[in-house]
Amino acid sequence: MTDSVDVPSEQTEVSRAFDRRKFIGRSLVSGAAASAALASGRIESGFASVEVQTARYTIGIGLPFRTSIVYKPLLAGFEQGAHEMGATILQSSSADNLQSQLSDLNSWIARPVNGITMFPLSPNSLAPVVKKAHAKHIKVVGYAVHVPHEDGYVIFNNVQGSKAIGVEAAKWLKANKGGAGKIAVLDDTTPVARQRLDPAIAVLKQMVPQSTIVARPKVDPPVTAQAFQAAQSILQANPDVSMFLCVDDDEALGVHQAVKAAGHKPTDIWIAGMDGSLTALQQILNGEYVGASGALPLKEIGRQAVRVPINLLTGKGPKHYIAKYLIVTNETPALAKKLIADYGK
Repeated sequence: MTDSVDVPSEQTEVSRAFDRRKFIGRSLVSGAAASAALASGRIESGFASVEVQTARYTIGIGLPFRTSIVYKPLLAGFEQGAHEMGATILQSSSADNLQSQLSDLNSWIARPVNGITMFPLSPNSLAPVVKKAHAKHIKVVGYAVHVPHEDGYVIFNNVQGSKAIGVEAAKWLKANKGGAGKIAVLDDTTPVARQRLDPAIAVLKQMVPQSTIVARPKVDPPVTAQAFQAAQSILQANPDVSMFLCVDDDEALGVHQAVKAAGHKPTDIWIAGMDGSLTALQQILNGEYVGASGALPLKEIGRQAVRVPINLLTGKGPKHYIAKYLIVTNETPALAKKLIADYGK
């Protein structure tokens, strides 16, 4: 941090990128969560469990990062899927630790569960685990990142979301900068960043060819603080920069803080991120900055994380789910409010 401005605290393997992007987070199983599970499943977290009725299936949800608020709509989706399909849900508590994740998965296989939906901390290390699961007729579903020899998957259409962000960015540049703006891109070191940034940049080159990219630094963890510092440097070198494209909403939050610290008005610089974090949605809704968030339908993703493995077990229904991004802008308040409502109170 280069000055006294407070940056909200909201890892270079693909797994760490998804940690930053808040696809998985923290929650506690409470009486309220048990009620939300309704009458057909059970939610287990560590050694604690809430009994409801006898479930037909047991599904392990191996999303190890549970430190973010976005786990709340995901959990609501797990519970809805469990209710609809008659399932017990087991939740991983391995955090960012491959050995702990492997321990959880092996424990579930020994139990055994009927299916596992997992975010792979190290895809190449999971082949033996998947083989063991298949030997017990356990279905394996990759979450966010494909798992070697998976039976199905729940992933996100990063290219679709990126292109949509690019269209919104180009529209703003045409309306406010005559189609000739200076663009800063906040990158990172993961393949996911290519999927989330390159399609948007291609759209901009096509729609507003007079605009130029003036910087593309790679931002490393901690993301918000590093993005703040990167944006400060960009603003100092390019005080007339008109747009920031960010890999995720955490980076966008850091950029927003830097733009404020530099004395810019919200309408001066357009900022885009991806994921649909609660803070980003609220800030866009309130007009704290002008821009967009490529928001993931987190509750539905959680629901499909339960439904897809059971579809594979029954031979009925889709064997995969690809989530499309929903583009939230200052002109889509109803959509922002709907996605904010998924976070609950």
